[in-house]
Formats: sequence, structure tokens, C-alpha cells
Amino acid sequence: MFGGIEDVLRAVSENSPTKRQTAPFIKGPLPLLWVNTAASLPGKALAVGLALWWRFGLTGDNPVKLTMDHCQRFGIKSRNGRKAAINALKGAGLLEVELSSTKAPRVTILDAGKPVLPRTTKASRSQSNSCPPQEETTQLLHDPHIPP
Repeated sequence: MFGGIEDVLRAVSENSPTKRQTAPFIKGPLPLLWVNTAASLPGKALAVGLALWWRFGLTGDNPVKLTMDHCQRFGIKSRNGRKAAINALKGAGLLEVELSSTKAPRVTILDAGKPVLPRTTKASRSQSNSCPPQEETTQLLHDPHIPP
């Protein structure tokens, strides 16, 4: 049995279903066609692709800065391996790349040839205007493709 209230509270908190997930994960959704295309490429292309999606999920930014520390979490151990994988993904139309001789590459993830939209944060949503501009609202009301 429990020795006191402290033991009860400790047991409840340790078994609480509301504990935050501590294991790393890749935030979705990930386009399955994108993943299948990356998986069909040679070398570590899929691993680099998953590292990019992981960074995108963490930061919400696109382009994504891809350092060697990020790549090592996914088994890419050399800069040459990262470079070859980025080139393969770029050749397949999955990425755009900004290279720098001294910094990690900045990579824009593409889906169907268009940049994946950056994720919004709670702070950016609260600062943005919640209503569309008047012209946009009027245009939506009078769309000729929608019958009255």
C-alpha cells in the first residue's frame, strides 16, 4: 500500500496518460508520392529527405537549414553523402537548394513542383488579420463559377 500522499501523487503522475511524448518523431502529413520518389533514389536520399521533413516539422520553416548534426540522427555520416543525397532529391524535383561554401545548405522542400508552405505557429496566427481584405471577400461572394 501507499505510505502517504506523496507516494500517491508520485504514482499518479508516473502513470498519467497526459505525459508528453519524449521520443523524436516526424510531424506529418508527408506526401506519400514524395516519400516514394525519395525511396526510389540511390544512396541516403530517403534518409536526407526524412531529416528535412523532421526539421520542417520542428521549425515550421521552409527553406530548412540542414546541418551535419541533423543528418547524423538519420545515419548520414559524411558531407559527401549529404551532398549526393541532396543532389539526387534535387534532380528528382523534390528540392531546391541554396548552397554556401561555409554554411549548411538551405533546402526548400517541394511538393508537385511548389514549395511546401511553412507551418504557422500560434503566435503568427494571433498576429495575422483574421478577416480577408474587402476585395477578396467581395470576389468570393461573386465568383462566376458558383451558381447563385
